[in-house]
Amino acid sequence: MHQNINSHSKFEGIDELMCNSFKIKSLLHKLPLNRAAGKDGIFAEHISYAASSVCNHLSSVFNVCLIHGKIPQECMQTVIVPICKNKNENISDADNNRPVSLATIISKLYEHYILSWISPLLATTDNQFGFKPKHGTDMCILLLKQTVSYYVNKETPLFSAFLDTSKAFDRTNHNLLFAKLIKRSVPMCIVRLLLSWYRQQTMQVKWGTNYSSPFTVTNGVRQGGVLNPYLFAVYLDELSIQLGSARVGCTVGNMVVIHLKFADDICVFSPSISGL
Repeated sequence: MHQNINSHSKFEGIDELMCNSFKIKSLLHKLPLNRAAGKDGIFAEHISYAASSVCNHLSSVFNVCLIHGKIPQECMQTVIVPICKNKNENISDADNNRPVSLATIISKLYEHYILSWISPLLATTDNQFGFKPKHGTDMCILLLKQTVSYYVNKETPLFSAFLDTSKAFDRTNHNLLFAKLIKRSVPMCIVRLLLSWYRQQTMQVKWGTNYSSPFTVTNGVRQGGVLNPYLFAVYLDELSIQLGSARVGCTVGNMVVIHLKFADDICVFSPSISGL
């Protein structure tokens, strides 16, 4: 895969992906305001309310990154802030803290730009209800309830199992992820850029006012980023395709429903125990 990414194909179609200030301006509304800043101390307000000339500079930087396949190290820094789940328990216990990752606002803007180009290539099966416009948990639950009601009304048994993968986002294999992106015809220049980004990003844990030493991460999708939920959905999509081909699920009309997914939460069901 390394040889393919670094071949001449990485420049194919790169002219079409070149950024301009108008594109940057059209993406500024996607930056959430009143949020914590990353390690560089830059808030979304700094970019959104800055002079229009800033968009010109950012577009130039983004184009250089795309051509050379590298992101400035300062933009790749991510800060992990532990948030206590239960203050009545041991606050220094790792299991009692939920990590919140703060990426730099420049990197988030760049991810929005990348997503605007490759989002059609990141489509997932209809079984996935997470990370899609106009989709949510309520739709997933409604479909599950309707399927159950259909079988109950016909006095037919239905068996289900709910699966929750432990730390699924953190255990994503980078090599498999990028192989899947290549298979989906994501432009090689973007794959090369993301590969460099994942390999060279650094993270630090912030505890109060103190920071840990920077460290690298060799697996998992980027926490705190814009692209990571979409990439994770692509990573798991093949599981939906394989489950769909089993044809041992519940039949509702002309539709066979075997499983429903929201992010890494999966519900599988079948009219028989053996099928489940």
